[in-house]
Amino acid sequence: MSIYCETIKADESGLTLAAQLLDGDGVALGDPITTGFTELATDSDNITHYWFAADIDLTTVKGIRFYDTGDATNFHTRTLKIAAAQTAATAAQSAAEAVETLTKADGAGDLAAIKTQTDKLSFTGTDVKATLDGEEVTPTSASKTGYSLTAAYDAAKTAGTSTLDAAGVRAELSTELGRIDAAISSRHAAGAAVAKSPATLDWSADVSNPPTIGDATAANQTTMLNRIGTFTGTGINTIFGFFKALMSKAADTPTDIGGTFSPATDSVEAIRDTPPIGTEMRGTDGANTVTPPTVEAVAAQLERDGGPLLVTAETVVENLDAKVSLAGSPAGEGSVDLTITCSAGGVPQDGVAVWLYLDDQYSQIAHGPLYSNAHGTVVFHVDPPAPYYAKLQRGGLNFPNQTLVWNEDEQRYETE
Repeated sequence: MSIYCETIKADESGLTLAAQLLDGDGVALGDPITTGFTELATDSDNITHYWFAADIDLTTVKGIRFYDTGDATNFHTRTLKIAAAQTAATAAQSAAEAVETLTKADGAGDLAAIKTQTDKLSFTGTDVKATLDGEEVTPTSASKTGYSLTAAYDAAKTAGTSTLDAAGVRAELSTELGRIDAAISSRHAAGAAVAKSPATLDWSADVSNPPTIGDATAANQTTMLNRIGTFTGTGINTIFGFFKALMSKAADTPTDIGGTFSPATDSVEAIRDTPPIGTEMRGTDGANTVTPPTVEAVAAQLERDGGPLLVTAETVVENLDAKVSLAGSPAGEGSVDLTITCSAGGVPQDGVAVWLYLDDQYSQIAHGPLYSNAHGTVVFHVDPPAPYYAKLQRGGLNFPNQTLVWNEDEQRYETE
């Protein structure tokens, strides 16, 4: 058996703790241990520390689960894995052996022998002070191989020091300037490019090796100028001069325009100011500004001139009444019923106006109008055997005209 000790942390004080021993598979071993717990103290984080000590067999016990007996599901429950535990007796034995190793005379850890040697050291503050006591230090030959302090010093002292005097410096500068001049002269005709300003420089004549980058630019410029046109390019013979002449009647006439064009009469401004388009026309110019005559005045004038009377709604109704009175009843007063069906797409249509005419030119009305009922039919009363011509009309629908002839055998009218 071994003494096992553990400190348990919990966020509450006054708990009744228990410990359940576990084997390597986490299976409980025996009954829970409820003794050996001591509540120590609560720290500044409100964590309470508990001390646990028990005599257990570490050869079979591989884990311990601590929990609150008042709430076994509380978060206090945790399982500790015991990988290797050291008993108090084993720890004491190891400490004793260590002390013996350090204090044993002539041993590997003999502290007395070590102290004897360290006492020979001399310290200045915390640094060890070492002296050669007059001994001469003689390095080995290998440590000097490849080094000559005097030769290295002399080389470093004279490094970077020029042997040229003033005349030598001038000669070197003259040589370098000559090389620069030769490089420039190889790219330009002798003195030509240097002697002229960019405005007067002729690349083809003055430079022996002109740059080629300007060729593409020149070609593009030529293309653009050709597309713009052959403006003279002086005075007002420019794009600006042309636009000004086209817009302003006060502009001068570019000679490149030719013909008889004159800004004073042909520019946009001049055309705007010329009647009837110009300023003298303000929307009513040339229009009748006299108050028009009334309807009554027009009718009176027509009567005086012997013309037709003014057609009004009243006169239309009067004329219709006159026609109806001449034709008799709209349905007629004959002895035979003539039924006409009004349909569109096979569907009967009501409210269709139907007239009967005596001629196929539809100039002589006989009866009508009658309006179809919900079944799409109208019935006229006519006298046979004269044929009749029916015209059907209703807004939004088109109906074919019908020709109705008398069937003597059947004694009725039929659609031809």
